[in-house]
Amino acid sequence: MLISEIYKQTMIKLLPDEVWSKIAAGEVVERPGSVVKELVENSIDVGAKRIRVSLWDGGKVRIVVEDDGGGISFEDLPLAVAQHATSKLSATEDLNSIITLGYRGEALPSIASVSKMEIRSRPVNETGGLISVTEGRIIEHVKTTCPNGTRVQVDDLFYNIPARKKFLKASLSELRRCSIILRDYAIAWAGISFGLSHEGKTLFSTDGNGDKKRAISQIWGVSPDSITVRTTSGNLSLECWHQPFPSRGRNEISAFVNGRAVNDPIIRAAVSNAGKELSGNWALFITINPSLIDVNIHPAKAEIRFRYTGEVFDSIKKAADIISGNPAKLTYLNTKIDENKSDIQTHFHRKSSGENSSFSFQSRPANLFSRTASSFDAENFAEKDEESGSVSSQESDLVEISQDRHDVRFVTQLNSGYLIFETSSSVIFMDPHAAHERILYEKIADELGKNVSSQMLITPEPLQPTLALQVQEYEKELRSVGFNFKDEDGLYITGIPFILENMSSPLSMLRATLAVWGDNGKERVLDEQLIARYAEIACKSSVKITSKLYHKEALELWNKLHSCKNPNSCPHGRPTMLKMEVSELAKHFGR
Repeated sequence: MLISEIYKQTMIKLLPDEVWSKIAAGEVVERPGSVVKELVENSIDVGAKRIRVSLWDGGKVRIVVEDDGGGISFEDLPLAVAQHATSKLSATEDLNSIITLGYRGEALPSIASVSKMEIRSRPVNETGGLISVTEGRIIEHVKTTCPNGTRVQVDDLFYNIPARKKFLKASLSELRRCSIILRDYAIAWAGISFGLSHEGKTLFSTDGNGDKKRAISQIWGVSPDSITVRTTSGNLSLECWHQPFPSRGRNEISAFVNGRAVNDPIIRAAVSNAGKELSGNWALFITINPSLIDVNIHPAKAEIRFRYTGEVFDSIKKAADIISGNPAKLTYLNTKIDENKSDIQTHFHRKSSGENSSFSFQSRPANLFSRTASSFDAENFAEKDEESGSVSSQESDLVEISQDRHDVRFVTQLNSGYLIFETSSSVIFMDPHAAHERILYEKIADELGKNVSSQMLITPEPLQPTLALQVQEYEKELRSVGFNFKDEDGLYITGIPFILENMSSPLSMLRATLAVWGDNGKERVLDEQLIARYAEIACKSSVKITSKLYHKEALELWNKLHSCKNPNSCPHGRPTMLKMEVSELAKHFGR
């Protein structure tokens, strides 16, 4: 083909308005959550004290955002839906110090080009107005009666772009994304009352009294306790809130820079680097001179550029240090922390025969091994024999034989915690923690391959709004592995998989399960990822190396370990036992 022919086929043309407007809208409006974000930011910018978001079909059918802010005059309504029209900027210099959440003047026209949009608005002491826009064209513009503030209704999102519409997620998934956006702004702007409803049902609301701690507890829930610290670094000041998750390696980060919610890679990397052992909810409120950041680098304003990125890392590192208990010259806010409160709490109904069939050490499951005596004095249980360097029970003169494996005797437990067993031909050293990990792991793997039964909770636990939406999205799969729920003025967890009893709190197990499916997709329900996550939590509830065991408990551990398919190593690959043949000992001592 001749170059001239190629040139004729690729001649540059001006795109029609309906084409370029849809291309531009695609950068701003990706899904219902994008619409909610833009409209809520507009409401905040005009001084609203009450913002309500209502969704239908996860926002795919209808989105309504109502506020009591300053409103738009009747004359300005056509300008509000016009391209590149805004009340927030007037000169190039204004881009150097942007203090509003919106500024480009493209949100409303972009939304209007891919939906059917209606705006009703009235400033105080003025006549209200209504404007209807479909595919970017004004259909109606009339005066009307309406309350002070603004109401924006967006119907049939992407009805004119089928290719974009088919890539939207299921309704509950889109609803959860919208909920996260509103949750973030409810935390950042505690002086504003936020509310979210779906299909006419209220999902959450905040009272907007300005108490940030209360707003966070309404979103995150009151348990476990959250901690707050303030740090500074150069030009930047940080207020950091953290609520721990017992399941490791999972962070939910809400970050705000001068009140703007951002999903910024610099901030995420700083949290991941500084808080590796501090998984949980993070709320980071960064205050900085607007001239030291560039907010105009992302189509959806989700990212910003810091002039001094090192200050971000430094301030978050300082906050992580104080939260983890490392000494630092920082100031705590007035937040009460119960340092003695265990992450593991008992919420389970047990059948009782009237006997004391449980015991506990710190960080130890309550019913792993049965005590032989009805009363137990932990302080007098272990006595150190200084001459032999071993730890023995008050029954040290007795040597018990395993009923299941008659050739094995438990000898003693060393000060270091290792157990010593003896057979007719060998001496075996056992790591009780590694052994118990292997037992729990294989129990979990075996039970998850069957129909998992549920253990009902005596007191159902309420789920905070974002967690409740995740549960609704995965409810069928969660029930298939043994979780149970009820919906009575909010969602409650009423049961957990029986195999997880006493391993951790119900909410911890629920979050751990959701984290696996969030990372890997819920179609992989019973795979190794889920087993591995449960085993991770089982590791925390396993017998510790410092736990002191009775003879019968040690023998029960031996028997259960040797019933496993792979008794020689824990799930992490560490050995559970070290075996020394008597013949090797005899050779060593020259016998």
